[in-house]
Amino acid sequence: MIKRKQLLNTTLLLLTLFSFYQGIASNINCKIPSDAILLTASTNILQSGKKYFTDKDLLIAGSTFTIEPNAELYIPEGVILQASGTMHMKGGLINICDNAGFFFKGAVNIGEIRSNNNAIVNVGDFSFFSVNGSISQLDPADGDSSKTAKAQFNLSDGANINVCATLSVASIHYPMVKYVGKGHESANVVNRAPASGTPGAKLSDSSSVNWFALAGLAHVSPGSANLCTDPLACESMWPPGLKAEIEGICSETGETKPAISLTKVGAFNTTTVNQGYASVGETINYTFKIKNIGNVALKNITLIDEMVGNNLIPEFISGDINNNNLLDVNEEWVYTLIYPVTQEDINRKAVYNIASASAKDFKFKTATATSYDPNPLPLDTPGHPGLLADCKKCTIVLLKEYNLVITNPHVRQLMLNLE
Repeated sequence: MIKRKQLLNTTLLLLTLFSFYQGIASNINCKIPSDAILLTASTNILQSGKKYFTDKDLLIAGSTFTIEPNAELYIPEGVILQASGTMHMKGGLINICDNAGFFFKGAVNIGEIRSNNNAIVNVGDFSFFSVNGSISQLDPADGDSSKTAKAQFNLSDGANINVCATLSVASIHYPMVKYVGKGHESANVVNRAPASGTPGAKLSDSSSVNWFALAGLAHVSPGSANLCTDPLACESMWPPGLKAEIEGICSETGETKPAISLTKVGAFNTTTVNQGYASVGETINYTFKIKNIGNVALKNITLIDEMVGNNLIPEFISGDINNNNLLDVNEEWVYTLIYPVTQEDINRKAVYNIASASAKDFKFKTATATSYDPNPLPLDTPGHPGLLADCKKCTIVLLKEYNLVITNPHVRQLMLNLE
């Protein structure tokens, strides 16, 4: 679940640090081709002419990752792909969909000199391409203006490139970064080590790109991008959470211990009309609380509630005290959901429910939690329906059913006559 209240896929709601303007889709093509091959942890080479995708967070094993010309990689919405070692994108296409990411631990080469093969990385709305090593652009046209091939990043609204080590820009006839957003939010490039390039090279032709070059430039210009070389002098340029993001990716000091807790309580909504008795369509109000009980700020909060149906959307209510879109240490975020009672619930005289949540730190370690009721219904409560064998931690809400009791003998005789 995302903080801006958009359902990512029925019961899955992703709340992420990049989650602004989520109702507006990016220009990135995220339709996975029918002939795409599912990635596995051992897929180290994406072969020319083939298409690949991952349907879940995945860590690629091995010390190399190669993308051959005309290969295509699709990273769906909400998914993070990780790999390490040396990456060489000789050509092809990477589509990182909205609120998704690619994290590489090592050195990345984009393009192949004099190959004349396009190497394009598309980064969707509020998604990222992060490297805790270096990024080197190798120009496939090698400075020849008569050739059209490019090694280029296309950034949508709120998209980010994070580089911990050096950034090298080689192209002189086109910018390394192209802004393809709709003007709703700037894209960002952050590099912690020196940036350099071929004389005449530039980062971007768009003023919708912010470049945080924090260790100096050599033979490369920002072009039309907004340049920041001193984070203290351009504090207003930093999007919420981005500074913590780059610090978390680049820092190797200290062990992070991400952890969360999740509580869920439910209450039947009593009105003057229903007087506390359940009928189909009456509602239960559920309150979820996700708390950061670890030692590091968290993002990509996911809340899944499989027992309430596919069309119900929990709503963020409060908790982001400093409005940085991160679940900070000891911070607790509150969500609510309105559930309509069904006839099956009434027949069972109770509604059983449980939820689960997950979140990631900036090194992509995952924390998970299953909900519990902080004030569970005592087993000796009159009318207690008992615990479910497969859901002993379920939150239980009792339902009172209307009962018609006839004591007037004349009314009883009238009803018998009507039968």
